[in-house]
Amino acid sequence: MNMNISVLIGYLLLTFIIAGWGYKITSTSDDYWVAGRSLGVFVSVGTYFATLISSWSVIGAPGYFYNMGWAGYWQFGGTILTSIFAALWFGAKIRGTGFVTLPDILAARYYSGAVRVISAGLILIGSMIFLTVQALGAGVILRQITGISENIGIILGVIIFLIFTVTGGMHSVAWTDLVQGVMIFIGIFIAVTMGLEKVGGFGEMHRQLAASAPEFLDPFAGGKMGLLMIFNWYIIWGVGNLGTPQFMGRFLACRDLATVRTSQGLTALTFALFYFLIGTLGGLAKLLFPGIADANSVGPMFITQMLHPFFGALIMSALMAAAMSTASSVLLVAATTFVRDFYQAFAKGAIEDRKLVSYSRIVTVLVSIVACILALKRISTIFWLQPNMVATMGASIGTALIAAFAWKRANREGAIASILGGITVTSIWFVIGLQANTGLHPSIPGTAVALALLVVVSKMTPPTPKEIIAQFFPANN
Repeated sequence: MNMNISVLIGYLLLTFIIAGWGYKITSTSDDYWVAGRSLGVFVSVGTYFATLISSWSVIGAPGYFYNMGWAGYWQFGGTILTSIFAALWFGAKIRGTGFVTLPDILAARYYSGAVRVISAGLILIGSMIFLTVQALGAGVILRQITGISENIGIILGVIIFLIFTVTGGMHSVAWTDLVQGVMIFIGIFIAVTMGLEKVGGFGEMHRQLAASAPEFLDPFAGGKMGLLMIFNWYIIWGVGNLGTPQFMGRFLACRDLATVRTSQGLTALTFALFYFLIGTLGGLAKLLFPGIADANSVGPMFITQMLHPFFGALIMSALMAAAMSTASSVLLVAATTFVRDFYQAFAKGAIEDRKLVSYSRIVTVLVSIVACILALKRISTIFWLQPNMVATMGASIGTALIAAFAWKRANREGAIASILGGITVTSIWFVIGLQANTGLHPSIPGTAVALALLVVVSKMTPPTPKEIIAQFFPANN
């Protein structure tokens, strides 16, 4: 048995132990959906970080820095700003509602079942797309680690996602996220440390880059990273993340408001350091492996050529960990959204809590099967739509969600117009390919139209009922 497989098996055994523990302490729907609102600071940091960091951060991001130099850091500024915004204001607002899902919040704030259905439907579609892509990624990673076929890797990957999501719900997902986040961070840190030893240190790396690749040190990459592109990146991630439930839903599982604020402050620092390490890895690769044509091979080449087999295996397992973190979070969001926002919200009469947990597990299995089939069929539309989903969710759900806490005059009619307008504009912009002609990512016109519709339609229609305003804008807050 080679080193990669041994390390991967050891890692999977640890995650299954955590899943078993999660199953033992999960007895209510709140336990399954939001970990009984018990997550402390460090596990909250770990689960948010690991959920957002996908395998692209280890495979693709080093190549992005390799080609763009330190200017590549602009791409990730929006992600850092999201956590700062959450720490200062937004995260506590979401946690303070006491709800379970984002459609829960939107339906209550905008007193509308239609808002719930539209937002929950978009989330379900997006979740299925995200999960399918992660299943395919798991197949690729398992093929690289074990040598099995990609299709078998997809099936095994989905089974792994399913086991520790269906057993303990958010408890299992959050704590395995913490383990996976630590693995990813340590793996990259080790790779960078060993690379710096090879070239003579951080300062020496920059001296050599100044001589051989001075554009790497240019904050605008010699004109390749213009102000419009920087603006695009900040809107894509800064607004897009705010409408993505697998990220924002983490706030609802935190122990209290202080935990949200502290954990998101620490998360911003964690992201800043992590992307600094990834940028450094890109610079090291530029010196040690010049002339790489395929950007996606930069990270894997650095790992395989530079590290001891054990550390290389650790980072390869970290790739699987990254896919698992994102997939399990998306899977839980899909199950929770379906059971909470479609079944429970419109069911007649009360439903036993244990049935809600059982139904959530059943939906988790069904969603996994569908995602596995879509991944095995490699339906091109799924992979074509995936890049646009964060933009669509940010423009539609993100805009309405921010306005829910920021503007009292925002009302039901404005929210419906905003969400539908955001979906429509980002989709048309993406399908027609207007970004190539305008330089604007779909999230920018989508957010602009969503905001304009929210304001105009809200002003033209009756204001929000006073009891809703009192609930979301308490006098002492």
